[in-house]
Amino acid sequence: MKSRYYLLFAFLFAGAAVSLYWIGLADVSEFARRHPAKLLLCLLVTMTVCSLNLGIRWFRWHALTRHTGLRLAARTSVLLWLATLPAILTPFYIGEWSRAALLRKEHPASTGPVLFVWFLERSTDLFILLVFYLLAAHSILLLAGVVLFWAGCAAVSGRILGKSTLGRFYRPSNLALLFGTTTLAWALAVLALWGLVRTFGGSPSAELAAIAFSGGTLLGGFTGLPQGIGVTGSTIITLLQSGGIDLATAVVAVVVFRAGTAWYAVILGGLALGLGGRALGRRLFGLNGINHFDEIAENYVEQIPEHVRERLLQRKIDIMLGDAGGGVYRTGLDIGCGQGWYCTALAERGVAMSAIDASADQIERARNISRAAGVHVDYRVGRADRLPYSENSFDFCYAINVMHHIADPQIRNRTYAEIIRVLKPGGTFFLHEMNVRNPIFRFYINYLFPLLRNIDEGTEKWLLADRLPDVAGAEWDAGIDYLTFMPDFIPRSLFRFTIRVEQFMERSRLRRFSAHYLARLRVPGNQGSCKINKRIRKTG
Repeated sequence: MKSRYYLLFAFLFAGAAVSLYWIGLADVSEFARRHPAKLLLCLLVTMTVCSLNLGIRWFRWHALTRHTGLRLAARTSVLLWLATLPAILTPFYIGEWSRAALLRKEHPASTGPVLFVWFLERSTDLFILLVFYLLAAHSILLLAGVVLFWAGCAAVSGRILGKSTLGRFYRPSNLALLFGTTTLAWALAVLALWGLVRTFGGSPSAELAAIAFSGGTLLGGFTGLPQGIGVTGSTIITLLQSGGIDLATAVVAVVVFRAGTAWYAVILGGLALGLGGRALGRRLFGLNGINHFDEIAENYVEQIPEHVRERLLQRKIDIMLGDAGGGVYRTGLDIGCGQGWYCTALAERGVAMSAIDASADQIERARNISRAAGVHVDYRVGRADRLPYSENSFDFCYAINVMHHIADPQIRNRTYAEIIRVLKPGGTFFLHEMNVRNPIFRFYINYLFPLLRNIDEGTEKWLLADRLPDVAGAEWDAGIDYLTFMPDFIPRSLFRFTIRVEQFMERSRLRRFSAHYLARLRVPGNQGSCKINKRIRKTG
């Protein structure tokens, strides 16, 4: 182990020596004395661009691991990815394989998918950098050969993997994700280098910046040296000089560029490991031992702004109670009640409500909310697939944004069976779910919302409104209610002005791209005015 550290220090010493050689040769110290503010500002801008680059590359990694079936909580994924950034200081970046070892306890089958994703990422980096270099150098024939070679490799790999989980990577949408994010990430790096050279007095073309960056990065990568120490920077300087950039400008630009990109990434990773290592360990090695919703119970009420929550509550309750038509729902069950806002509101309207949730902390807070409202709700701690109620107990029941947390299909099927068991003949189950048909909203709810809020973790399995599963003993109603379009971060001051727009969209052909939907599962019978409407639909 010590020999590895000695080798790393030797590489770092060699890299520092090469950097000092260039700095001394170009007399950069004089420039730094005359323009300290410019240097600092350029470093900060470069670090900002690098942060965008890192964000894109994390999204690429996280999205690709999801496609392998490895669903990591978004916050765990970010912490893990950042904490392993210093692994770029290993030969050929093989230190990034440590992600597989860190995930092994929580996800025993993660090694193959993680290594496959690593190979895809690094080979695609190589391909895109080659494309940048050859395009900028106008080597069209060689570029065509590289593209054909890569296309052939992808075709062969796709055929070998066939219909397996990993074979799904070769679908056009996944390839577009892979190549699109990689191109954007490295285009930002080229832009940063181009801007630095111009700022420090040079007049490089975009082609020269692309040649210098891609050429230096490729050569440094091929050597296998950690971060291409001593090679990448020297190559970029030499290529810039060959394009007519004077030595001092090239050296200053490359020193700032490397400090604000490669070394900034290493330092950022070290900070993430130091500050978030304990939290990451609890997440990866199961040291927390706390139910997710118990963990967030204390600040759960803060996750969704009150004005947004109140509007959703009123809309959904009105739809459910209105569904009874001329009849009356006397008894209801809230499955996954959280802090009891919905069942409390229904109890205030005269419904005898029961509610169940797997989180004891959430149930305790729900009891307090109902008590404060002066109503009684029969709260119980329990599981949705083992409902502690007798058969034919309820006129209706509902689950609001609960089913997507039940990832196991067998548990989800048992939950539906339990719902049918406790409903009276003619009873209705209201399924309230997020509508991820809109690709923009799907991106937000999968990748951004779990980072901004604590409610969802990014591991959810969404239910599509047009692919609801067959449920024995009941039928899904033909009517689907699509509701709400406005994001949850719309401030209260603007909210009332957006409601009219939202109402118009809910009545338009765009309604299928709403943020939420409500589906009804009917149990046969003659209770109230609830009738079964059969429909032809896809199942999944």
